[in-house]
Amino acid sequence: MERNEEHRQYPRVVSTHLAYIEHLDAEGRATYRGHARTVDLSLNGVALEAHAPTEPGTTVNVAISLDNRVVECAGSVVRCERSQRGRWDTAVRLRKHSRDYLRSVSGVFADAA
Repeated sequence: MERNEEHRQYPRVVSTHLAYIEHLDAEGRATYRGHARTVDLSLNGVALEAHAPTEPGTTVNVAISLDNRVVECAGSVVRCERSQRGRWDTAVRLRKHSRDYLRSVSGVFADAA
């Protein structure tokens, strides 16, 4: 599937970091917890390679190891597809993130420049 970059509000940077994903039900209870890795980051989204599929629309919490600290963010899954490696390419649109996330992602962009 070819991605159309024109619809993106913010640029993305390829960035591989350890991550932890938690799927939440409608009441905010965790229904799944597992490890993942980031594929790319932006100010309003993160692409992950995960070990389990996630239904689009699912609310998730994500913790990412960035800059020797763990930064947290939350959002909803907008796409999840089986990868050639047998894992799940999962795109998350962020709705909430910490100041540490913004600071760390800005640092990733600076390093990539």
